Amino acid sequence: MKRLSQLFSRAKTTGVVHSVLKHLSQLDNMRKRNSAIEKLTEDLKSLQFMLYGDPDHEASIKEIQKLMPMLVETDDEGHNLIYKLCKHLKELEFEGKKRAAQIICFVVRRCTKTDLPKYLRTHSEMVQYLIEGFEDHQLAQHAGSVLQEMAKRSEIGPMLFDIRCNTEKTANTIIFKSSLLRRVSSLYLDRCAQMKIFFFLPKGEEQRRREGKKKEETTSSKKKKLINNKKKRESFAKSVAEVTSSLNMETKDNVVNQEETKKNSVNEVTTFNERKMSDNGLTKCLEVSTQNDCDIPSIELTARDVVTRLIIYSHNPNLIIASDAFEVLNILFTKHRDHGKRYMEEHFVEMVKYFNGSIMSENYVNQGKFLKLFGDILLARSNHKIRMLYLQDRNNLRIIMTLLKNNSRLISFEAFQIFKIFVANPNKTDQVHIILFKNRDKLVKLLEDFQTQREESDSDFKQEKIILIQKLKDLGKPPTQTSIAQQQNTS
Repeated sequence: MKRLSQLFSRAKTTGVVHSVLKHLSQLDNMRKRNSAIEKLTEDLKSLQFMLYGDPDHEASIKEIQKLMPMLVETDDEGHNLIYKLCKHLKELEFEGKKRAAQIICFVVRRCTKTDLPKYLRTHSEMVQYLIEGFEDHQLAQHAGSVLQEMAKRSEIGPMLFDIRCNTEKTANTIIFKSSLLRRVSSLYLDRCAQMKIFFFLPKGEEQRRREGKKKEETTSSKKKKLINNKKKRESFAKSVAEVTSSLNMETKDNVVNQEETKKNSVNEVTTFNERKMSDNGLTKCLEVSTQNDCDIPSIELTARDVVTRLIIYSHNPNLIIASDAFEVLNILFTKHRDHGKRYMEEHFVEMVKYFNGSIMSENYVNQGKFLKLFGDILLARSNHKIRMLYLQDRNNLRIIMTLLKNNSRLISFEAFQIFKIFVANPNKTDQVHIILFKNRDKLVKLLEDFQTQREESDSDFKQEKIILIQKLKDLGKPPTQTSIAQQQNTS
């Protein structure tokens, strides 16, 4: 009797798997598509029950052991059930999407160290299907949960750093653009007040910049006057020509000409609009407003792989898409530090642009998340090379000093974590040294009153503040300025 029950359970297990595969193959057939979707929802429910059970019935370990090889078994085309579920995930009903995602997550968690990782190396398009899921807010949560499970696996997560994505079906460009509404938001500093607090440029450069702006303004105003006078003369000549021609031409010809010009203008407008729409369709672009108070120019970046695509989706206006995409990104860089280090070193310049644009975002949530992640990357002991490269650029210091004065306690605290390594760095570049030296007294005053309430509960923070203030007080003149002063004294 026991053998007979095992035989029937085996037949039931294989029957459900074959039924799922059968109905998945029918999704391309328009006649059978609707019925196949309905049947898939029921089949996936049965399959989910076999793997997870329910509150009243626990899943059978023996049945799971029999089921797992069937889920990763490939057909003649080299595709297994998990591959097909990833591919057709967007075509399922809501409950079907949810159940399919849970089945894929189960396989990712329970598969051996060789089965799925080996399969993904030759079928990386599975990840592409899941990345495309972030384009649909109804699918993003399910695709994101699968990618999170993949990122957690030590055998699969490192592979995601090197998988390139198709840019035709997904958003591939992001622009970090300086916002014109800085003064409206309470979270962002007024630029005029900010410039009074921190000095970012040497006087010579600042004066040259102001003089250059004045020259440009004067030349542009002169050009505008010349252009306006020229336009007036041209418009007067045209009006005289029109009056003389109207006296010689018949009224019928005038009407015909007017209709033709109207048609031409309408055609030109429509073609321009069509061209504009097609261009927008080809370049799927996401604009992110930044509180760019320290005159950092706008940044336009194009994604090419999983990591950069996840950064773009982390700025999506939809909260579900943004949070799921960032969670995958966070797991990749915090759980797989060695591979994250390699990726950052290989794409350092590009990744710093992504992070700088993100931590200056007007979105408070994204700003805090990216600032925390970037601080964790920079403060990791193994990332010494990345940290030293980052500390060489004065623009990075300008951004962190701006965030240090942010009204949000969370953002200013995370900025403090990065700012302290600029001060503690013994090998400062001349430009970084100049900015810190010029703002030394103001920074000391700022740090003395900086989040004093936190000192009561965080003794490490209190000690770091004391050390940082002392280092700023002991900061001498930059080597270049001291050498110039010595030359002047000797002469």
